[in-house]
Amino acid sequence: MTTRRTVLRGTLSLMLAATAITTLARRSATAKAPQVKTEAPGYYRMMLGDLEITALSDGTAKFPAETLYIGAKDQIAAMLTKAFLDSPVELSVNAFLVNTDDRLVMIDAGTGTFLGPTLGKLIPNLVVAGYQPEQIDDIILTHAHVDHLGGLVAGDRIVFPNATVHVNKRDADFWLSAANRDAAPEAKKDLFSAAVKALVPYRNAAG
Repeated sequence: MTTRRTVLRGTLSLMLAATAITTLARRSATAKAPQVKTEAPGYYRMMLGDLEITALSDGTAKFPAETLYIGAKDQIAAMLTKAFLDSPVELSVNAFLVNTDDRLVMIDAGTGTFLGPTLGKLIPNLVVAGYQPEQIDDIILTHAHVDHLGGLVAGDRIVFPNATVHVNKRDADFWLSAANRDAAPEAKKDLFSAAVKALVPYRNAAG
């Protein structure tokens, strides 16, 4: 005799069987595959009017957020707590390539080898984006800190041999000054050394 109980029992049995079949199917579809071990290309491209702008990743690194903004330690701590974050915070370092059709202009040049292995990815990402360092006509530095100019050189070699580097004169005079370096706290002296190492080869090449 068919009752509601037997119908429910039969339906439950079918559902369990279907689940077992689905699980088996999923397990049988899991095949061994080689790991890729590389991330997606580190660039993003957009058009702004007639200008092609490509954001280029130089990588990421952890920075103590509370020391980046002088006088705002409590506010930064509150913002981090609200966002469920702790310091140091992982931040991105980027450069921007502007193709005007006539010239290739890069804004900032990344860190190069100055700030560790998680950074210094600008050139591989520039190449993946379809350009070569030799094609860059101008490099505009927003300021002369190492995370903006370190990528100008690789060791003693100029990375962008055909580029003219533009930097604010007051900024360049400050960071290239031996007297300023000597007067700086010990922890800041490397910033002056990096600026000299990155900028002087271009100044010498310009004659």
